[in-house]
Amino acid sequence: MNLAQISRRLEIAFWMALVAALRSQRLGRFLTQAGIWIACGLVLAATSAILPRFATSRANVAAVAQPQQGERPMVQVDTQRNLLAILVDDFSAARPQLRGVWLLAQAPYTPQVTFLPVYPLDDLAAVPAQRRLEEAFRLKGGDGLPPEFAQQLRSRGMWWHNYLIVDEAGLANLIDALGGIDQGDDRLSGKQALAQMLAAQNPASILEAQARLARAICSRSAQKWKAGETSSAARLLDGVRSDLTSEALLTAWGDALRPGGFACEFPTLYGR
Repeated sequence: MNLAQISRRLEIAFWMALVAALRSQRLGRFLTQAGIWIACGLVLAATSAILPRFATSRANVAAVAQPQQGERPMVQVDTQRNLLAILVDDFSAARPQLRGVWLLAQAPYTPQVTFLPVYPLDDLAAVPAQRRLEEAFRLKGGDGLPPEFAQQLRSRGMWWHNYLIVDEAGLANLIDALGGIDQGDDRLSGKQALAQMLAAQNPASILEAQARLARAICSRSAQKWKAGETSSAARLLDGVRSDLTSEALLTAWGDALRPGGFACEFPTLYGR
């Protein structure tokens, strides 16, 4: 008998023994249960091997989903308040002209109000966009913020919660209601402060003049509020147009001053 014949006889004997074993119910149940446990073990082993790789893959996806440095962060409404402040020449004119547009931002629990210039800008590259803003600003009597104007700003990535529009006469009235503002050693009335601001001709000097005026108003407002002089507060908002009521504007003004006054900052104009 050669080796090949011996191998075939052993194979036949193995399968005959297996068939005989399977005919036994007890042994059959044992083999079935053993097979189930072996299958479960294989599933658990495969799961243990796959999960770490899956977790690593999820971590990589989450890392990619985070905003990259330099991207504009998502800002929640309850973490920062933005106000769009607009100065025009005269509400009674057939078509009031833009004098200045600023975005005012304040984070909660901080006294700093950051003033960001929107119009005019001292930048030749911004001239076309500035002209589009001028053309889109078509303010009509009693109307609010012109929709085309608002869309122009939003297309540049700007957002705000509320807006406030004041003309030159209203600005002068606000200054007088504060008892004038300090410029150097002088106390200027609303008319004097307005004349000083309007003397500026080019965008750079206009921005500087408006920033000085806004800073003086901030300082004077804080002084009067600290002293408890609120009897003339209602006069501050005479002639102002806003999507906020006069009561809401006064409340917001008072809340900003109550922690001890606010500080107006102009990061793009000062300290360069």
